[in-house]
Amino acid sequence: MGFAARPSRFYLLTKEVCAGAKDGEVLDLLESKDAVLRVAGMVARVRRDPTLATERLPKLYADSAKLTLVQGCIAQRLTVGEVARRLLGTPSLLD
Repeated sequence: MGFAARPSRFYLLTKEVCAGAKDGEVLDLLESKDAVLRVAGMVARVRRDPTLATERLPKLYADSAKLTLVQGCIAQRLTVGEVARRLLGTPSLLD
């Protein structure tokens, strides 16, 4: 649950991507110019195929684009690379 007991827009986006995007679309998201879409693609990749994610996500470790993620009432400013490392260590990180 997000801020003020409402799901965040990012949470809703990742739920939609995980439920509806085809594998090729998820891979396209990992290459997106938009940092939020790259992270949404990472979440979907980790949840669908953790083994493939361990091969693909390390390529994003050096990604220095920043985004703000809200978990509960806490907002964090992170790089895409930081999120990639955390997701591989804790796949349920952004649940």
